[in-house]
Amino acid sequence: MQGESQFDDEQVDMLIASSELDSEYGVYGEELAVAMSDDANPNNYKSGKRYVPHGPKINWAAKAVGDLQEQFYKENPDGSRAGHVWSVELKEFAAGAPEG
Repeated sequence: MQGESQFDDEQVDMLIASSELDSEYGVYGEELAVAMSDDANPNNYKSGKRYVPHGPKINWAAKAVGDLQEQFYKENPDGSRAGHVWSVELKEFAAGAPEG
């Protein structure tokens, strides 16, 4: 027995459109049609287009979680990692004050 859908037709259409749009861009936000074209090929000397990488930049939220994970697993080397879920929140402290 199939229950009633939790999404209406408009929501389904929006999800499909969003998925289609996402599939047109690569992991760096570049348009895949352009990034995979002959114009973007660095060996194509007739084209003046080149992708110029920048970085690295630090995602401080990801670094905070990564640092905590590293510390936790170093202190608990024999424990299972199954089911661990990590989160992060942004707290405000007085400028120059130590964390705590």
